Amino acid sequence: MRLTSDHPCKRVIGGCQRRLQIIAFVTLLVFTFVVPAVAQKPQAALPRVFIDTTFNPPVGGTTWAAHTAAQFSSALTSAAPGDIIILDAGTVYTGNFVVPAKANPNREWIYIESSALPNLPPAGTRLATRCKQHAEDRYSKRISGDSL
Repeated sequence: MRLTSDHPCKRVIGGCQRRLQIIAFVTLLVFTFVVPAVAQKPQAALPRVFIDTTFNPPVGGTTWAAHTAAQFSSALTSAAPGDIIILDAGTVYTGNFVVPAKANPNREWIYIESSALPNLPPAGTRLATRCKQHAEDRYSKRISGDSL
């Protein structure tokens, strides 16, 4: 028996072939995109670049010692970019501190440092966990407010 194009069996066989083609295509897509993603696990790698974060204090600026909140406020007003303001370690400075706009053609900073900065361990020294909190409590200064 010969099947013509309008025979019902021919349409069923053609529909099955089309379904198989679609299933094969979808399966191919799944294996192409999903399987490699699952199979590839991230590998740990050493850093590829080194960023030197060594602190280099500015050279040539004025150093301002601020022992009180009034002296700190005055130093912020008077300091020029490239200057250093030294705050006494352990002292609490209370007030509204404002840094006025300053001309800064050389794109320098005004540094605010603790007087205990020289007591920190040298660069590259690893701190033990018990020492870390002590160092943070002792040497860090928090300056809060909208103006700074």
